[in-house]
Amino acid sequence: MKRKVLILSIIMLSCMMIFSGCKGKNESKGSSDEYILKDYVGINLKDSDINVYDNGKAEEVYKNSNGEAKVNFIITNIDSKKITKENRSDYMVISQEPKAGSKFYSSKSGSNYAQEVKLKVEKMLVENSDGKDKGKPKAIGTSSTSIESTNSETKNNPSEKTEEESKASVSNSNDLWDDQKDKKFADFMNYWSEIMNQPYSQGKLGKDIDFFGLFFPSDIGKVPFSVDNKPVSMVFSPNGIGDADYVVVASYGYISQAKLTGYLYLFCYQNGQPIVLLTRQNIEMPDGRIHFNISNDQDLINEFSAMNG
Repeated sequence: MKRKVLILSIIMLSCMMIFSGCKGKNESKGSSDEYILKDYVGINLKDSDINVYDNGKAEEVYKNSNGEAKVNFIITNIDSKKITKENRSDYMVISQEPKAGSKFYSSKSGSNYAQEVKLKVEKMLVENSDGKDKGKPKAIGTSSTSIESTNSETKNNPSEKTEEESKASVSNSNDLWDDQKDKKFADFMNYWSEIMNQPYSQGKLGKDIDFFGLFFPSDIGKVPFSVDNKPVSMVFSPNGIGDADYVVVASYGYISQAKLTGYLYLFCYQNGQPIVLLTRQNIEMPDGRIHFNISNDQDLINEFSAMNG
């Protein structure tokens, strides 16, 4: 009898130990093996911990005190360009799936990844490599004579001075911009639009251009802006004089027929120096700002600078 009681006691103790061990493993998975997905929306890819490789592969290693887990990223670029290690700094995340805060656990299967995350990105830093240089003719130049020689066989030079313009009334000597310069530059932009095969429209007070729901120049100074991801102040001024980081004197925009992409140029003065800003932003960003970058298009920079030469 005593022997039976002893055997039963041993069996019960063994069951309790097994149950306790199973419980411990489950609790461990609920804590030490658990990871929380980060929030990537609004972050430049270069500022994240995601490793992007030239073959298109992207991954990040999540770590905690008990181990690590690999996350695989499927990155979709809305302009269809391949994301690589070299160009990742040009792109910002605009959406992710699963959402931030989702839980996942380290992989126990044959897969190398514990979680797959889909990211959608948009180009924020716009350079001459934005696709507009493809098939682009040689530089137009900084002077009216260079424009004329470039296209003298097909059309008259729109930037050439006429007697009427020379006799036009002179504005305040302190002004950086005036109606005469505005008209002359508009002629150049019409000429440049034909070369680029992109019909740009000029925004004027009382006759705004609609750029993906924003109206220029009326919204300048009303909505928050940033240049190279730094908040700045802007003001529109027909004479180029104003109290802001950037004083805008002209705005030109183009939107593709599919209304998916576009270019908006602001011609402005920063501390009295001519500068050209460009945005391709077509959606609202998490910070609520319209993000511009300094344009590298030498044709536009040269011609705008020549207006003050």
